[in-house]
Amino acid sequence: MQPGVEADSVSITIGIDEKLTQISPSPSDCCIFRVHKQLCGVNEKAYEPEIVAIGNWRFIPNTIELREAGVELVKIEGASLFNIKFENGVLKIPPLTIEDRTESFFRNLIAYELYCPDNQLTYITDYVRFMDCLIHSPKDVEILSRRGIIDNCLGDNEVVSTIFNKISDAVTGPSSHF
Repeated sequence: MQPGVEADSVSITIGIDEKLTQISPSPSDCCIFRVHKQLCGVNEKAYEPEIVAIGNWRFIPNTIELREAGVELVKIEGASLFNIKFENGVLKIPPLTIEDRTESFFRNLIAYELYCPDNQLTYITDYVRFMDCLIHSPKDVEILSRRGIIDNCLGDNEVVSTIFNKISDAVTGPSSHF
């Protein structure tokens, strides 16, 4: 590398970092990712994630908003709860059965993750946060149930909505796996 080039690249990096920290994202932008149309036109597949990556939780749209944006919600069989994918405008989510013990089950696993010596592994916490983003109301639960993504053994969509909203409210700390 030529003398002075490394210093220039460092100052450019610092300049970009400063600009990015000054930008405050708008909640009305609710999108998982956004790439300029001209860039997408070059190689559309290159800008479509195969695995949903969640950075800032409050910008993940709920189920109703996703459907309004044209995203199709599909149940995928035989997959781990963490095998959530977004391909060609289709959000593929493994099924989840909600029953009497679901809330305590998730709360116990989240507590384990948070207080485990290696609390870097927060798969359950991230999954519950993701589901909370999708579920804001009983209507969201109804849509996920109709799609086979949620099997509501409790029978009350309000209860399921409340479960995810309450659990997620109690969780603090960074997300890392979605």
